[in-house]
Amino acid sequence: MKKSTLLNLFLFALPCFMLSQNTVKTEFIVEGMNNQHCVDEVKETLLKIDGVDSVTVVLETKKTIIFANKKLDVNIIKTAIKPTNFEVYFRGETTLKELPEKDLKKLN
Repeated sequence: MKKSTLLNLFLFALPCFMLSQNTVKTEFIVEGMNNQHCVDEVKETLLKIDGVDSVTVVLETKKTIIFANKKLDVNIIKTAIKPTNFEVYFRGETTLKELPEKDLKKLN
């Protein structure tokens, strides 16, 4: 194996080894982020939740992963994010929004 391949493998695997056996991974989507400042705000907000050890946010996909030392209630995560004006969606939730009044009138 090349040295660069080994280094990449090590850098990818290291965080996994650092997590304890009791670590709980929670994945969800955070809508509304459009730059690194937004990512930083989401990370900072989520790290304040009791039990959260680390947070990973991928801006391009909006995917957010929390690693915590206990299972986190979905409502705690949503409540924490609410003041940031971003939207949190867990698997199975829809992102449907109400139509503006002008569009509703077109349907009638």
